[in-house]
Amino acid sequence: MTTNDLQYLRSGLRVKCEKDVNPSVRRTCLSFAVWLRTYMEFPIRVVVYLKTDYQLKTRDTKELASVTFFAPYDKTVEPYIRIATGGL
Repeated sequence: MTTNDLQYLRSGLRVKCEKDVNPSVRRTCLSFAVWLRTYMEFPIRVVVYLKTDYQLKTRDTKELASVTFFAPYDKTVEPYIRIATGGL
């Protein structure tokens, strides 16, 4: 089965922000997402989470990082990106 044969339930790029993310950071990221959707196709939904934390723990090694990206081998599981914005 090739990726052309797969029928994904959801597609596109989505940005979800925590309540206390800096408004300037939020506005800039949303603006970038609009631009990116114009030039890139997202056949599988990718969600970008903007977090108020200064650092995030990685899924596998529990190390601290500014950004994490989860890209599963299973094409039925949606990838996601988490970005630490450092609060207000």
